[in-house]
This record gives sequence, structure tokens and C-alpha cells, in this order.
Amino acid sequence: MLVEISPRERVYKAVAHEETDIIPYNIPIHARAHKTLVQAYGDGYNKPIINHFAGASLNACLFPPLDVVGDWEDDFGCIWRQSSDGAPHIIKHVLREPNLEGCKFPDFSTPGRYENIPPEIEANKDKFFVAGAGLLFFERSWALRGFEQILVDFYRHTDFAEELLDKLMELNIQMVEGITKYDVDAVLFSDDYGMQKGLIMGPTVWRKFLKPRLKQIYGRVKKAAKFVMIHSCGDNSEIMGDLIGIGVDIFHPTQPEAMNIHGLKTKWGSQITFDGGITTQKLPFYSPKQIREEIRRVRCFMSEGGGFVLEPTKEIRWDVPLETAMALIKEIVKPSDRNTCDQ
Repeated sequence: MLVEISPRERVYKAVAHEETDIIPYNIPIHARAHKTLVQAYGDGYNKPIINHFAGASLNACLFPPLDVVGDWEDDFGCIWRQSSDGAPHIIKHVLREPNLEGCKFPDFSTPGRYENIPPEIEANKDKFFVAGAGLLFFERSWALRGFEQILVDFYRHTDFAEELLDKLMELNIQMVEGITKYDVDAVLFSDDYGMQKGLIMGPTVWRKFLKPRLKQIYGRVKKAAKFVMIHSCGDNSEIMGDLIGIGVDIFHPTQPEAMNIHGLKTKWGSQITFDGGITTQKLPFYSPKQIREEIRRVRCFMSEGGGFVLEPTKEIRWDVPLETAMALIKEIVKPSDRNTCDQ
């Protein structure tokens, strides 16, 4: 008989590829969706949810907050513009030429960057605690240089691309050293490499420019005896073996729209923990019955032998029908019977 344990212990067992009393899960909900769900179902609609992860971010200005409308400058000097109903985009890239002149790299070695971590750990002692940041490596390179231009630089200005990524690697190592001074369980690196099909830069460029530096960054996490968790949207299937080889323990968000997640589980499931697996792209078009059935299928297959955290690949958004959102929540939080997987 499986004994009930804390959410933190449950995730540790999942990462160790052990089956647990219930499948560890998270249900992220966008603030706008939360508001409409409260209006429809009351303040207690989310009371049954016991998210297994808690976390804190690096104290830095890297991406515009949701409540910012208009222009906003990040810690590197890039200018973002955000409308009230649209996604933010960069209107000023700092590096107009293939050199580092004029770029101000922030200092992530100061204790103030991490002062928000201890109180969050104290408030979430029973959760698997993750701390980290996004837009700090490959994504920061295109934020500084421009999306198309950094891809050109990998071929035409290779020395510059190497120099830029070396500087960003140093910042990530500063962050790792700052975070791992605390009792966190994992360090999170959010850095999208995938498109809907294939890698943005292709596997050859990824292996030449990104992989060796990521190996050094992740190696610092391992040296501190913490887990490495990464977030990379899209199709990362070409480099899953590489990611495992350089130390990734938990891969998020495991998008079924972009990858054959059953194939990934079959090939790599004993070597890495997959987090996610539940469609978000199709969720606005799903009926409650469809999402319940999909969750059951994904949970049964992906959780076999441990190594899985059940989660929508993105937060539940405001364009999801209320009935579908509630069906998703109820299906994830209800106790699951592994004996029903083959039915």
C-alpha cells in the first residue's frame, strides 16, 4: 500500500522514479482566468488544489510585469512595450552592432538579489521549492541583439556570439551561486529553444554554442547538490538526450502539441522527470469530457514508473470555457486509480 506523503516528498520520489500515492501535480491559473472562475464558482473553487511546487524568482527586472502598460526598461537596458490586451515586445535592442559596447550587464552576485527567497521557503516548507529566472541565456541573447540577428550571428559573427554567451553564462553562474546558498530543492532555468516543430536554432548550433555553456551552468547546480529544472517550450525532442547528459533532472512543459510525449516517455522516461503533458493550445476548444479523458490518458502512461509531474503546459487562461477549466481542475485533483489505466 502506498502511504500518503507531503507534496515535497512526493516530487522527490517522482524524480527518483518511484510511484507515489497520487501523481504530483500543479495547476497554474492566470489572474484573469482566476477572476472569472471566482465569479462563476465562488472563492473556494480552488480550495481542493494542492500544488506540489512553490518558488521564487531572482530579484531582477528581466520581463515586464503583467500590470505594466506602455514602455518599460529591463536591467540590461532593453526597452519593452506592452499594451493592456497584448503580449510585451522589445522596441529597443541594446546591441545594434556585433560587439558588447554599450551593454550594461547587471551584477547578480549581491545578496539583495535573493532576499525574497528565505521567506518564501519558510511559507512553503511542505512544497518542492524552485528558484531561478528566465530570459537570462539564449532568450537574453536575442533580447539584447534581436531575434533574427542573433541567429545570423551564430553564422556570421561567431566570435561575438561566443563572447556574448560567455558573459551570460557568467551571470547564470552568479545566479546559481546566489540561489544555492539557500535550502531550495531545484534551480530553474527558463529558456525556450523549441518551435512548434524542431529547434529555433537547430541542433547543430545548439550543441556548438549553448550546450557546452549550459553544461558548466548546470554543473554548478549539481556541485551544490540541487536538482536542475528547465523550462523550454516547443519541440525539444532532438536534444532530450543532450539535456539529460548535461544534468537536467526535470523538463517542463512537455508540450503534447509539439512533441510525441509518449515517445519521449518510452525512450527517456527512466532518465528524466517530465513535468506538464496536458494540452494548453487545444484547451479552449475542448469539452469537459475531452479534457477529463486526455488527463486520464496522459496521467496513466506518463506516470508509469514515476518520473512525472502532471500539469497543464501553460497556465489556464481566460479564453478557456469555465466548464472545461473546472473539469480540468477536478480531474487532476481527484484521487487516481492506477488500475483504471488499461480500461
